[in-house]
Order: sequence, then C-alpha cells, then structure tokens
Amino acid sequence: SHRTMRHLLLAFLIFCFVAARMIDNDHNDELVLSRRAANVLATIRGLRREEKKALENLQDAERAEVEELLEQHELQKRSRKIRRQL
Repeated sequence: SHRTMRHLLLAFLIFCFVAARMIDNDHNDELVLSRRAANVLATIRGLRREEKKALENLQDAERAEVEELLEQHELQKRSRKIRRQL
C-alpha cells in the first residue's frame, strides 16, 4: 500500500507536469497567433500606405498630363490665332 501511494503520487506528479506543459503550449500557441495577427495587420497597414502613395502619384501624373494637354491646346489656339492674323 505504501508502494501504491508512491505510484499514485508519481502518477499525479506526471499528470500535473503534462497538464502544465499543455497549458504552456496553449499559451505559446496564443502568443504565436497574436504575433502573426499583429504582423498581418502591420502588413495590411503598410500595403494601404503604399496604395495611398501610388494613388497620389497616379493622380499627380494624371494632373500633370491634363495640364500638359491644356497647355498644348492653348498653344494650338494661339498659333491658329497668330496664323489668321498674318
């Protein structure tokens, strides 16, 4: 019976150790998942910033193109006007 008690105590200690390891693993899994989620969010934010910059650059380029077309149109109008006066 003394031996049985020792075996029971040993089994209980092993059970506690295994349970503690499982709890640690769950906690580590949660940490890993939360880190991954944070990385994904940071990546999404970075992509949104890049998208915003790209859109601004595109708008600047389009604006410059429109201004250039307007200038060309204005020059054509002026040159026609000058030709008519000659």
